[in-house]
Amino acid sequence: MDDASPQTGKWGRRGRGGECEQGGRRPLAIVYIGTYNSGAAKVSIPITNRAHMAQVTPANTYPGLTKKRGAAPGEPEIYRPAGS
Repeated sequence: MDDASPQTGKWGRRGRGGECEQGGRRPLAIVYIGTYNSGAAKVSIPITNRAHMAQVTPANTYPGLTKKRGAAPGEPEIYRPAGS
């Protein structure tokens, strides 16, 4: 699935959540590969985490997605509402 806007060619916060939620409702979906950037990952990681789905984000560089060092308060835990 692609959440980029045909008009702007950029990802949208609304689209990112929608595609993740669709994947999370598919019983055979076990992994989500993407996102375009760390901003999109901040939206998608909590959704895939609640669905207990692995997410591989090879293009993301923001440390706060996975580490406390260099992170904002509450990160990275805020991206993992299921606690895993």
